[in-house]
Amino acid sequence: KKIADGDAIFEKKLISAILLQTPQKLVIIEDCLRKKDWEGLRKMAHYFKSHFLVLNQPSVVEIADTIRKYAGQDVVETTIQTHKLINICEHIIIELKSNI
Repeated sequence: KKIADGDAIFEKKLISAILLQTPQKLVIIEDCLRKKDWEGLRKMAHYFKSHFLVLNQPSVVEIADTIRKYAGQDVVETTIQTHKLINICEHIIIELKSNI
């Protein structure tokens, strides 16, 4: 609500865009992890950081930062954090859908 500055139409459009794009991005980030495409994983982590920062979701932002930091350097930590990110985002999507 802070980012929309009370503009309900803008807020709804923003949430709709995130609801539309995020499931596709979750598939892509999982595919990047599976293929060990570290650069692609970093790019997807950046997407999640920027979009969920707008939604005031600090846990997603923190996990995305961790993924960007460890992608390609620590496969175990990257895998753990990527799965965490996917789970949290799936829960947020459910919550957003129930609020529109």
